[in-house]
Amino acid sequence: MEYVEDCYNHVSKATMTADPVANPDDCILVVLYGSYREMALIRPAKDTAWTKIVVDATTMPWDMMCQKNDMYVLQQGGELHYCDISDPCNLKIKLIASKISVPNYFVFSKRYLVKSRRGELLQVLRYLNWPDDGDRLRETMQVRVYKLELKGSRWVDIEDLGDDNALFLGDNSSICVAASNFVGCQPNCIYFTHDYDTVGIGGVGPVDIGVYHLKDRSLTLGYNMDSETIAKMRARPPIWVVPTLNFH
Repeated sequence: MEYVEDCYNHVSKATMTADPVANPDDCILVVLYGSYREMALIRPAKDTAWTKIVVDATTMPWDMMCQKNDMYVLQQGGELHYCDISDPCNLKIKLIASKISVPNYFVFSKRYLVKSRRGELLQVLRYLNWPDDGDRLRETMQVRVYKLELKGSRWVDIEDLGDDNALFLGDNSSICVAASNFVGCQPNCIYFTHDYDTVGIGGVGPVDIGVYHLKDRSLTLGYNMDSETIAKMRARPPIWVVPTLNFH
């Protein structure tokens, strides 16, 4: 019997470099896929096969971001790699920032790559824990934000997002917005969902959702949802939806 991998979770993240309808010749689709989070790309208007991307064979890609033909890949240890993907036959990958170590008292963590509204690259570390109460419900304990300093090729710990910024973290995408553009959104805060690719949601719905306040390092729920509503969301990977509105 041939083994077939669970296709429901086969692609954990996908991103495109251009609108496939408006600019089909410039569109490149990049995906993170499989149990080992491998990477591949394809140009839908030009290619008939996928091109595999090997960033670093010693560790797994954890998050990625594309800006036109510039691809940034955040590795499991926090290293950041860059690659120009305009020519899939000539991919040259280079390390541009070293790793960030996780404190020993945090066993589990998740990393995100986010672009600030000023174009800076941010690495966000989310530290996780399972309370020893028999329920095994995951909870976020702390969130730290690091800004990439290109001159020194290093990550700098920051405690203020500045410029009215708020971050939204999740498996499908992680984004930075102006908090004042959205009713109820708080500046210098990090909104997060229960990531599906790290730990399954289970039968009780998404439990690890909330808001981390960067200034005083506190956590709140931040969502007006009762337990019945959350229970109906079980097994649904959470996503963020950004309205395409013009703010003045």
